[in-house]
Amino acid sequence: MGTGRFDETFGTELTQRLPSNFVAFADAGYTLIGHVPGAGLRNQWYYDLGLGYYLTKTLLGSVYYEEWRAVVQGFQNPQDLLFALNWTATDALRFNTAFQFGLSDGAPDYGITFGASLRF
Repeated sequence: MGTGRFDETFGTELTQRLPSNFVAFADAGYTLIGHVPGAGLRNQWYYDLGLGYYLTKTLLGSVYYEEWRAVVQGFQNPQDLLFALNWTATDALRFNTAFQFGLSDGAPDYGITFGASLRF
């Protein structure tokens, strides 16, 4: 659900290959929430830290800890663990799936995501 206003986000993602097929991830960013008079919504920071392992040359398994600032003051920050699989089918085609498990009252209990990307 949106506010009906434009939100702007800026962030950065860092990825570092490690020895023995491991990869380290770190993301951080900040979202300026569109102003809705009387709603008292706060701007939102977020970050995640992760570790991945190449199970094969084309299949990456990863686990992340994620946290976001609650948009409404007084609510608990959403926190979760995310388990992901990313398969590189070709240089241009990739598939991914992720399973999310909430760690706080502000996060969904669980979630599942499927996706694909095509580079051209």
